[in-house]
Amino acid sequence: MKTTFKKIAILVSICTLTALGRAIAAGQATTTTYDDTEFKQGELSLSPFGTYVDKAGGKWGAGAALTYYVLQNVGIGASTYWTELKGTFFDNVEAEGYFRLPLFKSIAPYAVGGVGYQFDRDYWFETIGVGVDFRAFKRFDAFSDVQWRIANNSTQNGAFLRVGVRYTF
Repeated sequence: MKTTFKKIAILVSICTLTALGRAIAAGQATTTTYDDTEFKQGELSLSPFGTYVDKAGGKWGAGAALTYYVLQNVGIGASTYWTELKGTFFDNVEAEGYFRLPLFKSIAPYAVGGVGYQFDRDYWFETIGVGVDFRAFKRFDAFSDVQWRIANNSTQNGAFLRVGVRYTF
């Protein structure tokens, strides 16, 4: 892994943990009128995000995901991102599966895995990773995850980081 990616991953992790610690402290000081958990079965969310893709030579990009939670802890979704504005509009498309573990009403660490296709380089890939959702408001989350891509052509293996927001319908 490149040094730049490691530095960015460490910085994002520190910022995420700091924000989560502050949110937990603030959440313990106030009372809410929500149910036992804010993460529910049947949620549909749209998630725009920024990404840093190590395998593409260290490129920044943007993307979006759509996720539906069939059960409170199990979700399915689709995502795409792009790092270049030339060639195909969408660099790739991916089907994703999520397993989340809601904690403290507003925090949900999750595991994510997926299968997708890279259009501009013509290969299939699989991903596996971990992340965390922080639900500061009833319908908005902040999230961050890091994933490892395993490409079927093996020259495009690498890590990528996503940081974004989720709007839950």
